[in-house]
Amino acid sequence: MEQQSIGYYLALAEEADCNLSGAEQGAWLSRLEAEREHLLAALTTSTESGGDDVTAIRLCGALLSFWRMRGYIAEGRQWCEAVLKLAGVQEATAERAKVLNGAGTLARMQGDFGVAQAYHEESLTIHDTLGDRKGSAASLNGLGNLASSQGDYATARQRYERSLALKRELGDKAVIAGSLNNLGYLAYLQGDTPSARRYYVESLNLRREAGQLSLQETLTLLQGLSEVATADNQQERGACLYGAIKGLCERPEGKMLTLDEKTFSADIATLRNALGEEALAAAFAQGAVMTLEQAIEYALVSQ
Repeated sequence: MEQQSIGYYLALAEEADCNLSGAEQGAWLSRLEAEREHLLAALTTSTESGGDDVTAIRLCGALLSFWRMRGYIAEGRQWCEAVLKLAGVQEATAERAKVLNGAGTLARMQGDFGVAQAYHEESLTIHDTLGDRKGSAASLNGLGNLASSQGDYATARQRYERSLALKRELGDKAVIAGSLNNLGYLAYLQGDTPSARRYYVESLNLRREAGQLSLQETLTLLQGLSEVATADNQQERGACLYGAIKGLCERPEGKMLTLDEKTFSADIATLRNALGEEALAAAFAQGAVMTLEQAIEYALVSQ
């Protein structure tokens, strides 16, 4: 691929990366999916002998969210590991730290916790050295996710709270909301539904204020609130929210999003046992016709 074309795909990926947390998330995911072969070709050319290592690491970093959201976990990790070995990107730069953190996330998603730990820690060291508080917050968040995945909730909370403190200093509502979501899920895992509800609601409200209601993240929050409602014996509310989630995923704007079908199916089975088939179907149907804004309003009012 010619250098001019590589530059085009790098610019495309970086623009998409800036928009994958916004209201046009679905459109950008679709565009990246349509250009996936060309983006990978640009990566291939950049990593080959005579290629541009800096372009390679920038392009890899820009595609991290796409790989994670679309479920290209193995593909993304392979590219991260290949790019991180390139001779021209061994210095402790923000670009390298971003890819290290992303590689850690993808390794964790594959259950490779030891490797994930090393990636996240190296990323955090670089960000701290550079004085990059936003980057440090992202690395701490990755370490929190890793600890949570291993059942070490005390460590996870400590890392999430350190990440949240940095994000609050920076004042970015959208990234603050991400940490609140993680703390909400952690509280839910520990059986503290009042705290889980408080974190989820604050996260959802902050995303609305920031104008960052990207569908994937909002669906995650709705799922969290559904689980909290179910745990608090509000099964009909839980079923209605799950109906909204499923309905939103089946609409054109939700076609490119990923849904954890295993968790979804397990939660629906729990609700079916509690409500019975008829009541579950009625609540599910009520949620299925909701718009995104209606589902958000319902989730907030129900709390």
